[in-house]
Amino acid sequence: MATPLRGRAPETARLADLLDRLDMGSGVSALVLGEAGVGKSRLMDEVSVLAHGRGQRIIRINADEIDLMSPLSTLLRGLTAADALSGAGSLLDETAASRPADIWLLNEIQSQLERAAGTTPLLVIIDDVDRADDLSLHAVRLLSRSLESSAIAWLLTARAEPLPRLSRLRGSIARHGGMILTLRPLADTDAVQMVEDLLGARPPAALLSLAHAAGGNALLLSELVNGYLAEGRVASEAGTDGGLTLPDRVREAIRSRVAAMPADAIELLEVAAVLGRAFRVADLAAVTKETAPEVLRSLRPLLNEGMITERAGQLVFRHELLREAVLADLPAEAVRLVHRDVASILLDRGESPVDVASHLLAGVGPGDADLAAAVTSASERLVATSPGQAAELARRALDISADDAGQWLESAPRVAMVLTQVGELDEARDVLSRAVARGIDGDSEARGRAALSDALWRQSRTTEALAAIRPVLHRNDISAAGRVRLEVAWARTRVLGGQPGDAVDQLAASIRKARELGDRGALTSALASRSMALRFVGRFRESIDDAQEAVAVQPSGSAWQGIDARVWLARSLSAADGLEDAEVLCRDLMRDSNSSTGARDLPAVSSSSARLLLARGQIGEARTEAEAGIAAMEAGGSRELAAELYAGAAMTTWLEAGPDAARQLLQRVDGTPRDNTYGMKHLELVRLFIGGGQDATATRQMVAPIIAALADSYGQLVFDPFHGPSLVRCLVTAGLTAEADTVVGKCRELAALNPGIASWQAAGDQSEGLRAGDAHLLRAAADGFEKSGRQLAAALAALDVVTLPGRRPKRADRDRVAASLRAVGADSLADQVVEGSGRPGGRGSRPVSGWASLTPAELRVVELAAEGATNKEIAQRLWISPYTVDTHMRHSLAKLGLRSRVALARFAAEQSPSVPGTD
Repeated sequence: MATPLRGRAPETARLADLLDRLDMGSGVSALVLGEAGVGKSRLMDEVSVLAHGRGQRIIRINADEIDLMSPLSTLLRGLTAADALSGAGSLLDETAASRPADIWLLNEIQSQLERAAGTTPLLVIIDDVDRADDLSLHAVRLLSRSLESSAIAWLLTARAEPLPRLSRLRGSIARHGGMILTLRPLADTDAVQMVEDLLGARPPAALLSLAHAAGGNALLLSELVNGYLAEGRVASEAGTDGGLTLPDRVREAIRSRVAAMPADAIELLEVAAVLGRAFRVADLAAVTKETAPEVLRSLRPLLNEGMITERAGQLVFRHELLREAVLADLPAEAVRLVHRDVASILLDRGESPVDVASHLLAGVGPGDADLAAAVTSASERLVATSPGQAAELARRALDISADDAGQWLESAPRVAMVLTQVGELDEARDVLSRAVARGIDGDSEARGRAALSDALWRQSRTTEALAAIRPVLHRNDISAAGRVRLEVAWARTRVLGGQPGDAVDQLAASIRKARELGDRGALTSALASRSMALRFVGRFRESIDDAQEAVAVQPSGSAWQGIDARVWLARSLSAADGLEDAEVLCRDLMRDSNSSTGARDLPAVSSSSARLLLARGQIGEARTEAEAGIAAMEAGGSRELAAELYAGAAMTTWLEAGPDAARQLLQRVDGTPRDNTYGMKHLELVRLFIGGGQDATATRQMVAPIIAALADSYGQLVFDPFHGPSLVRCLVTAGLTAEADTVVGKCRELAALNPGIASWQAAGDQSEGLRAGDAHLLRAAADGFEKSGRQLAAALAALDVVTLPGRRPKRADRDRVAASLRAVGADSLADQVVEGSGRPGGRGSRPVSGWASLTPAELRVVELAAEGATNKEIAQRLWISPYTVDTHMRHSLAKLGLRSRVALARFAAEQSPSVPGTD
């Protein structure tokens, strides 16, 4: 018989308010914290009843620590079992078929949820979210943020002191207006009332004594009363025995219930406790070596007693404390052996090592070398989704094979690769060194050192990256295929370490060898790396040739793990003024990014697209794309392009909103690991531009490494023709004439190397014009940039004309320059021009809020969203990424002062004329 919920009126009222906001179309989130058994699940039952009464759709998910080793298992298990998501059943198959598709899979889940919430508000409840797997936690954090404009509520429960890995989710909910509720133990009066409800009568004094000892824990109270009812009496001594603490008393109560079960049921209960909070009959049968009917017969008393219940096609412990009490009575070694047996049986049955990982971690020990391969395989599969567990499993693989020299040598290279991929680089290097000392083969060492080198340069540890490869370069037992891949890694590291000139010829030799071997993967990597090196030495047309061949030979599908070669081709084309062709490539890449195999390239594609948009003078769109790239990067868990993406976002923010806003954005990356992507100091360059050379001392300090890098390459200058002149502008302002002369010389060299590319000729003119104070050269630069389609660079060159020291430009000239800057979105610089004329500043006629403030790209997204399209559907229609759609939606809702898609649909319907079409 259902009993009233006692002592939770304030919490219920607050959660009812949350349901009110959900009815209004807003996405909302809440995290309910409390000790085990305090009544979180019971409160969720009450909220479910309220939501059902409002006609809201409910998805209820129970997380389990057995999920920890299975990426996305918590979320997918709940969604695929939910009637609300008719198309989610295929997601499990998709994730099994395409392991590197994490970003794509999150987009699929988001699209399913958006569609489900399109007609009816959706409430997603996840009980015990602190037990969820890492990728499910990551997904919930991202989805609750990206779906805040959809009518979806996330209601999560967790223990009062959740694990540290839950801190990011908790922080995200708090930062974005979500609700954090902490359930306190029930007051004595509520506890007594609850006991009366359960008994249906006034409780006797002895039971009240036990109830007071329960400390207001609803589950303990329920267990105590149910135990009393099952035995038909009260153990009077329990209320007075001061030698027992509360957990012992509860454990004794549970033991008494368990002891009343038949012997075969108890044995089954003990095995089930090891399997996890949720378990399958087939697994029980396999471990106990009984048939399914025999297992079900033994389970019947447990089901009748309510200790075990069925939920979502699995059997679960009704209360976690019951399982914990059973486990506490089992010897630790017995628990380990059961885990080991479970792992062996499931592996023999063909289960994935990932699905067996939790049992492997808990069960394997010394002497289990026969399971080392399975443990290693599980660690490799978990790298992308659960790096902490992957590292722990990798270490365990070495430990259990310590006494088997052959097995240890087989595991060590793979373990080193896992440790490298999860960022444990020093430990990976140690394992690799020990493996070499014990006789590892050349190809295994070559693969391990190449991977280690690659990871080191991404952490700006270029010297160490070279040192990681050097010891294996002269081994004689490396195959030809292994040798060419090692040579490519060595040369690429030199490119990214600031020695691109030396690497060009080395990579040409590697390209020839890869062709002879027919190794398309190595050939693609070598061609892409040489294309990159050629760009750094200013040979842009040759860079295009190599990138085009890389695109032609690159392996297709999931077999190719490198970044799509079209990214490098787009960048080379952009450097050679092929902006339109580069834009076509970026659109193709964006279209493909909506598939599982293309999702991993999203950060690189967004960064390249942001650069193109910036060059074309679409600063607002460039900022959106950079922010979308950051979101995609965070979703994928990679930091490879962090500096480049944050630099792009800061650059566009500075041009659009001014230096203070840009500095606030840069604070998000201060103190975090910096990457050394392509050997560039992106963030330092943007800081220079923002400072403008006003602080000579700070400018000298920041520019020193940039100038030093120009000795062996063209550094940041090759990223965009406006970088060189902008750097000269800062140096001239700071009075650093020698440094300015160095940059001017490099800009002229680039122009000489590329005589037919207008923008590099213009960059040479502008940099020299700034150094010499020559307005004629600056006007020529503005014309050259205009002809090449680089609207931002043209506007900046025109700005230099009117701001040359000693010049007093006419008001009409200032107004014309301010108008050109506003046309590209550089409002901050335009305001400076107007203020310099002595007239009031401002943004002219450009609205900052309301329907008229939306950009054409935002209008296209808003129209489709108002029609009910999901982010994924909008992305597919417009050939952009879902993260770009999400960023456009955030900006649009902020400009319109709205909070939800429902409100947006109403607002859009009221506008006249209608939004332009999007076909």
